[in-house]
Amino acid sequence: MAKYGIFVVSAILAIGLGLLVPLAVVYYMAHGLEVIAGVVVILIAIIGGVSAGVVGMGLHFAGPFADNEAVVENEEKLKVLRASHRALLEQMDEQISLLKEIRDNLKGAGGGAQ
Repeated sequence: MAKYGIFVVSAILAIGLGLLVPLAVVYYMAHGLEVIAGVVVILIAIIGGVSAGVVGMGLHFAGPFADNEAVVENEEKLKVLRASHRALLEQMDEQISLLKEIRDNLKGAGGGAQ
């Protein structure tokens, strides 16, 4: 339930700023508020509501990716996999150098193809 808190608060804030404030301003514009002032307040409210909604949803959907135990566990597994690949490559390098020595010895002994 706590993981939905940011989402709910941002949704309420976005709806309040993006819908209710402009409706209230339109009501007051009908009762004598200057049109230019009302339009400015409406634009600021809509921009603020959209911003609050985007930020809130971004925080809500990015939450599972931050400080997750599975992410830490996967990073550890990746480190182990990288270490094993490095060890395997070192072994392959040793085998390549050994095979090059055998090739050079065979060439020196006249067993290599000309």
